[in-house]
Amino acid sequence: EMWAAPFFSAFIAGYMVYDEMHYASHHFPLKSKVGLSVKHHHMKHHYQNEALGYGVSSPLWDYVFGTTFPEKETISS
Repeated sequence: EMWAAPFFSAFIAGYMVYDEMHYASHHFPLKSKVGLSVKHHHMKHHYQNEALGYGVSSPLWDYVFGTTFPEKETISS
């Protein structure tokens, strides 16, 4: 089919971005606001609850698949 090559190319490109973000979140000192957000989100996956937070480069996928972290509860007086 004519759609197979573009779909496969987009899938591979997306996976490469995901894999690079995952590697960077573990091995590079991310200092930008976006980089720190990605790293913080991903570290919660490893150290808070390994069954949640699979959206490494974007928490969007956690909303799609229901793997978001629970909101912190606030204590009101």
